[in-house]
Amino acid sequence: MNPNPYAMYKNYKAASTVSMTPLEILIALYDKCVVECAKGAEYMDRGQYIKASESIRKVERIVDELRFALDMKYEIAHNLRDLYAYYRTTLIDATRNKDSASVRYLIHHFQTLKETFQKVGAMV
Repeated sequence: MNPNPYAMYKNYKAASTVSMTPLEILIALYDKCVVECAKGAEYMDRGQYIKASESIRKVERIVDELRFALDMKYEIAHNLRDLYAYYRTTLIDATRNKDSASVRYLIHHFQTLKETFQKVGAMV
């Protein structure tokens, strides 16, 4: 019997996240936001609003988790909390208004955060 390739991939992904550092996980989450925002905007442009909503909902869940994981004893956490709240509101409004431009606008933000934390990782 051949193993299920999807199950093998899923197991690999689960194992790889266990061995990732918190910074690597953060970078991967920002990267996933970039990917899902791009998919969501593309789906919107095609009029595939259910698929767009599914992709954007994934981003919303990631942003929620990022926001809830913040350690508020650091000043940067307060800034990130406000930024994540802005992203969440923008995603909700973009979904409601079928506004792919707003979703694409967030791609730049997530990409910038990803690159910033990659630079931080390189300095440590």
